[in-house]
Amino acid sequence: MKKILSFAFIVFMLTGFGKAQSQTEFNGANALYNQGKYKEALQIYGSLTEKYPQEFKVWYNLGNAAFKTGNIGASIAAYRKALKLNPLDADVKNNLEFVFQKTADKMEPPSKSFVVLLTDKVAGYLSSGEWAFITLLISVFACLFFMMYIFIRNYRLKKIGLFSSVLLWILAFSAFTMAAHRYYYTLDSDVVITASSVYITGEPTENGTRLILLHEGATLKWKGGEGEWFKVQLPNGTLGYIKNTDAVLI
Repeated sequence: MKKILSFAFIVFMLTGFGKAQSQTEFNGANALYNQGKYKEALQIYGSLTEKYPQEFKVWYNLGNAAFKTGNIGASIAAYRKALKLNPLDADVKNNLEFVFQKTADKMEPPSKSFVVLLTDKVAGYLSSGEWAFITLLISVFACLFFMMYIFIRNYRLKKIGLFSSVLLWILAFSAFTMAAHRYYYTLDSDVVITASSVYITGEPTENGTRLILLHEGATLKWKGGEGEWFKVQLPNGTLGYIKNTDAVLI
């Protein structure tokens, strides 16, 4: 038992130390950014995204630093990643729109329908895990009210139990839908071009048929990959390929 407690204490200390060290790095990068040392800050933010890929603030600050260093494509990619993690943040939306206006092609994934946008907004208030927890919690209460309907003999209470159970099951299904939507939203990936200009080819080879010339910052739907190539979808539905050294997947 003592060995288990000692091991748990060591793990706790190491985890706490890692978080404190990362917070120190993050604060240091912020200080460099405020001093106008954008390249140095960019390097630290980049390393932190590898350690903590789900941290919204790191991606947001990475986007800011990338823009300050003139890396439009990297800035757009970072902002889009931040927006995935926090779809309701107004600052990242505004920054993304501002930087996007500086791109040559003005190309981004197809616009969503009103229903999908509304679902994105509602689902964005919580993480998929939080929605899943709410689903479980509501389901427990729904079961309790259903048991009330089955076992209690009082007609009025049975009616309340049945009505409450049905209502809660509807709410549980709605919460589950939000959890699934939020989860698949994070899996829906895009490819952002980071090269100054590049041809999208019809085949995953250097000598493939050239479909279109695109510039830094253009964003395309990711449809898979083959070796060193991303498979992407153009706005007209055509599928093409881009080398992964010329773009980043988010």
